[in-house]
Amino acid sequence: MTLSLMVMPPLIGAALLALAGGRLGRKAIAVLACAAVALSFMAAVWTSAPLLATTYESMSSLSGLEFWPQVSTTMEGVPYVQEKLYEWIGVGSLRVNIGFHLDAVAALMVLVVTGVGLLIHLYAAGYMADDPDFGRFFCYMNLFVAAMLILVLADNLVLLYLGWEGVGVCSYLLIGFWYREPANGAAASKAFVVTRVGDAALALGLFLLARDLGTLRIDEVASGAARLWAVGDPTVTLVAALLLIGAVGKSAQVPLQVWLPDAMAGPTPVSALIHAATMVTAGVYLIARTHAIFLMAPAVMAAVAIVGTLTAFLAGCAALAQKDIKRVLAYSTISQIGFMFAALGVGAFAVALFHLMTHAFFKALLFLSAGTVSHALHGETDLHRMGGLRHGRALPGTAALAAVGVGSLAGLPLITSGFYSKDAILWASLQPPYGHPMILAGLLITAGLTTLYAFRWYFMIFSGSPGPASRGEVHRPRALMLWPCVGLAAGALLIGFLETPETLGGYHALGDFLNPVFAAAEHTVGGEHAGFASAEAAHTAELAVQGAAAAMSLIGVLLAYYFFVMRPAWLERLKQGAVGRLIEATWRSGWGFDEVYELVFVRPYVALAKLLRDEPVDDVVDAIAGTARFSSVLLSVTQTGRLRTYAGALVFGILLLLTIWLWP
Repeated sequence: MTLSLMVMPPLIGAALLALAGGRLGRKAIAVLACAAVALSFMAAVWTSAPLLATTYESMSSLSGLEFWPQVSTTMEGVPYVQEKLYEWIGVGSLRVNIGFHLDAVAALMVLVVTGVGLLIHLYAAGYMADDPDFGRFFCYMNLFVAAMLILVLADNLVLLYLGWEGVGVCSYLLIGFWYREPANGAAASKAFVVTRVGDAALALGLFLLARDLGTLRIDEVASGAARLWAVGDPTVTLVAALLLIGAVGKSAQVPLQVWLPDAMAGPTPVSALIHAATMVTAGVYLIARTHAIFLMAPAVMAAVAIVGTLTAFLAGCAALAQKDIKRVLAYSTISQIGFMFAALGVGAFAVALFHLMTHAFFKALLFLSAGTVSHALHGETDLHRMGGLRHGRALPGTAALAAVGVGSLAGLPLITSGFYSKDAILWASLQPPYGHPMILAGLLITAGLTTLYAFRWYFMIFSGSPGPASRGEVHRPRALMLWPCVGLAAGALLIGFLETPETLGGYHALGDFLNPVFAAAEHTVGGEHAGFASAEAAHTAELAVQGAAAAMSLIGVLLAYYFFVMRPAWLERLKQGAVGRLIEATWRSGWGFDEVYELVFVRPYVALAKLLRDEPVDDVVDAIAGTARFSSVLLSVTQTGRLRTYAGALVFGILLLLTIWLWP
């Protein structure tokens, strides 16, 4: 029992809260739920430590300690920890186990899920303290953590799919947690239905893999695909495309991104944990985990990069026009995951996971800061009614913490983790054979938009004159809501130094840990001269990319300050024009995707449902039965039992036939 020690505590916690939560006090519920995730985090650290010891020679002397799990090594030299519990499915030659696999990629994910998840659980204990369904909330949260850990640790794609559907169910339950509001139930249903599109495609991809390879173990799928298919084979391209659709649905990428903004109907800790830090990054993890399949389908790799770049830009524009404090962050999440998809599409798998990790810290911090602001303003969520909250005795601590999150989201140079992970993505977008200058250009423009909407969000809440909602009594946040944010802020500032560019000293702790998993990839970002004529040319190009990224961030800060602090009235006049109103309406609606889907899918479906509501198929069957019954009645009239009646009918029939025969 090694890896299952991570999964069992939150699973048991969810079961206990479901069975006995109604009889426990709020303090006991909070302690039980938080302790379950804390135990998972400690187990994650314990099981990940030997992988670190194996990776870094400086720790190799510690790797033989008996209390650590036994580390094995693949033929490619990748260290891992394996645990098989029992055989789950056996059909013909197909065998599917309940088993877990921990390598560097899974270790990174479990540390993020449990570490960030623990901080969010602690915050939720204060944020949800007055909610009457306190126990039910933490039951769902623990269940989500368990499902996410199953997804990440699964050693086969069927078990991964079980966790995949598990987090989808938990997302539905938590989005619609305040189910007495019809809008919340509608948002939960929308998320569930839209993500099912991707889930169905993912299931089809798994069926194809099982049919052709006879296995769904992740390591055997990679080796079997290399033996069976050539690069660009139609079957492997189809499989990769289906996996991509699954990832697009779960990670809210174009064109299946419409569910995430409405998912903000759930409590703020839900938005921070599920819809910013963990579940929505499951698509990124899926592509990274099955990268061998994607590398055999270059057309799909290009599609991943294009989808990511397009999503990042469109969502960045939409974030600029939102009024709701959480919808801005929702579109920001869509955009940042677009950056991760772009990195995956150019073959920079480790870089995508690096940004996944930094994003988990600063985006969770921003969501929790938004929850603190809304809580302090008695539930207010309209940015236009806020302002001035960093002054005086309002929310100076929250303002300082939110500034860290905003700076990291914007990628302020050198001092934030977001700068290092975003810079790595921009540099990777130029690398051959998948990188392209157009991808770099699109991501650079989006980086500028990111800074603009991030500081718009900050300035409208914390700077300027107090708005209508800020002039009244402001509730000070509980200490339990502030300290987790401090931990997230520390991560948002420091975690980026695990992977610094060559031009800044080239410290690659995270890269050294992750890259062995992707060593078999035919493209390694930052290889020999990185596609340039010489090392000097590559160095110059990297400096140029870093300078451009830093310039976009700084220009975005200045523009945001000018438009939203110094000259807000001028911007309002600009928006009053016909073109300004059209752009704002288009961006605020998320580019009209919801309206298009309403017209193309929802209304025809509702019309068909209304048509079928009265069971027309049953009406047809009833009509056939009625006709037979009516014919029986008519025929029964002729059965009188009188001989003369039958003789008369016989004579009448003969005369009728003769008349027809003799008729000229």
